[in-house]
Amino acid sequence: MSDLSEFVILSDTTLTTDSRRVAKHFKKAHKSVLRAYDRLECSPRCSAATWSLLLVTLDA
Repeated sequence: MSDLSEFVILSDTTLTTDSRRVAKHFKKAHKSVLRAYDRLECSPRCSAATWSLLLVTLDA
């Protein structure tokens, strides 16, 4: 795991990634990554500080 440039994105001073990149990097099905995320036991405060939702609209 020496080159993370396809796994993380530098946004201002924050490193970010998304579930599709996680799935691709670890060679897992995207639905498996989403299921694992849903099963995480994390307090609402922890969850709000750690996870955020980003919606992307693609032009057809």
